[in-house]
Amino acid sequence: MRRQYFYTIRRSGELVHDGTVQPDPAFLDFFFRRLHNNPAWDESVLSPETSGGQIRSRGRALTDPSDYPFVSLCAGEENFVYCEDVPVVYRALREGHLHYAGSLCVPFQPDELWLSATGQLYHPAPIGALGRLANRLLTELSASIVCEGNGYVLKRDGQLNVICSGPVGPGSQMAAVQIKSYSPHLAAAVASLFTLSVQAIDERYYTAAQKVAWAPDPPDVNYWDTRLARSLPFLAYCDRRLAGFMELETDGHIDCFYVHPDFQGCGVGSALLHLAQSRARPGSGRLYLEASLVARQFFEERGFVTLHENRVIRGGQSLVNFSMEKIL
Repeated sequence: MRRQYFYTIRRSGELVHDGTVQPDPAFLDFFFRRLHNNPAWDESVLSPETSGGQIRSRGRALTDPSDYPFVSLCAGEENFVYCEDVPVVYRALREGHLHYAGSLCVPFQPDELWLSATGQLYHPAPIGALGRLANRLLTELSASIVCEGNGYVLKRDGQLNVICSGPVGPGSQMAAVQIKSYSPHLAAAVASLFTLSVQAIDERYYTAAQKVAWAPDPPDVNYWDTRLARSLPFLAYCDRRLAGFMELETDGHIDCFYVHPDFQGCGVGSALLHLAQSRARPGSGRLYLEASLVARQFFEERGFVTLHENRVIRGGQSLVNFSMEKIL
C-alpha cells in the first residue's frame, strides 16, 4: 500500500507539507511532473479553507484523499494536493517561457491571457487548465498592459494581444476551471448539458425545429451512455458544476465540444481547447472539427481555418456546419 501525504499549494505557488515550505528545485520538478487530477476527488467538498495550517471545509478537517483535487504519485507515495488558487503559479518570464515549480516552463502565449474580475492574470497551464501569474510577475508586465475601449491589451515586443477578461462561472474566478476524466455515472449530466447548450443557441443561427432535430429534449440517455463509454470525453468543471465537455479522438478530431449556457464566455471553451492542443498525438500535426454557425468564430479566433461548408440532415432538418482545422 502506498504511503499517503497531504500538501497545499499556496497562492504564492509555494508547496507546503505540515506547515513547511518545500524549497528544493529538483524535488519541486519531480513533484509537479507527476501532478495530475485526482480521479477520486469528491466535488461535493466545497470552498475549503486553511486554518491553523489545517485545511477545512464545512467545519471539518480534510483528511481523506477524495477531499483533494490533485495527486502526485512519487515512487511508493501518494501525495494529495489542495490549492489555495491553482496548482501552477508562474514566477518568471524568460526567453519566451513562463517558469514554475523548480525549472519547469511552458511557452508564453500572450493571446491566451485572461484577466479575472479580481485583477489576477491567468495563462494556460499543463495542470488544472489555467495557471496564475505571480504578483511579482504581474507587476513586471503591468507597465505593458493598457486599457483600450472596454478591454485590455498587452503591448510587448512590438505585438498587440487582446486580454480576455471576466469571471469563470457565476461569482467565481477563472481559477475555478478544472478538467476531469469522464466517469460512467455522468452520462445523464453530459447529455443534459449537450441539450441545454443547443437549445440556448439564438434562433438567428438555427430555428427551433432545427435545434429540436439536433438535440431532442429530453435526451436519449441510453444513447449517450453508450457513446460516452466509447469516446471518454474530457469534462470541465466551474464552481463545482459541470460546465463543458469535449470528445477528442486520437487523430486530432474534436467531435462534441459544448459549454453549458451559464458558463459560455467564461473561458471554459478555451481551457478545453488548450487541453486538446496539449493532448494531440505527436505526428498528427493538426486538430480538426465540424463547427456550427455559432461556434465558427470561436475557433477562427484561436487559429482554425475553414475548409468548406457542410449540410447535415437531422430529423428531416438541414443543418449547416463548417469543416475547420488548425495546424499544430
